[in-house]
Amino acid sequence: MPTTPQKKILFVSGSPREGNTEYVLTQLKKGLGGELICLRELHLKPCAGCLECHHKAMCAMRHDGANAVMEKVRRSDLLVIGTPNYFDNVPGIMKDFIDRMNPLYSDKTYKGKDVIFVFIGGGNPEGTKARMMESMRGAIKCLKLNVVGVFAAKGLHSRDVVGNTALLGEISEAIKNMLK
Repeated sequence: MPTTPQKKILFVSGSPREGNTEYVLTQLKKGLGGELICLRELHLKPCAGCLECHHKAMCAMRHDGANAVMEKVRRSDLLVIGTPNYFDNVPGIMKDFIDRMNPLYSDKTYKGKDVIFVFIGGGNPEGTKARMMESMRGAIKCLKLNVVGVFAAKGLHSRDVVGNTALLGEISEAIKNMLK
């Protein structure tokens, strides 16, 4: 039975398929509560670069649900972003999500948002962690995110991480510590 945290956890899966990343986030949600958003289900459009969000703190492309997701991000106390490693970078849907977070750039309520990253890649987990953090560097800096945890696991084929209780336990413990 999931605990009812006083703080709101928002899990965001940047995987284009129902694989390792989504499995990990789903298991964490089951154990800790919160909400899971699977970007593959949203069909977010790429940022148009219109910069209207610099004036309104809202995306001008209101028809694809990005503003609703950003509102959930704003209301969350802890953001857990999970993404697979595609050619030492994030997949396209995660990049679209990051770009569409541009309205949060000038939002002072978002500054210092606690975030935990979960990366799954086919290679060495430490190498995956380093390369993926480099991919996230700009978003972390511009959005002034407070990175409170970074986790990586090896998983190339769907369900490679099933049974990796050490990974789930480590991430779960980090989240529980943030909820205190």
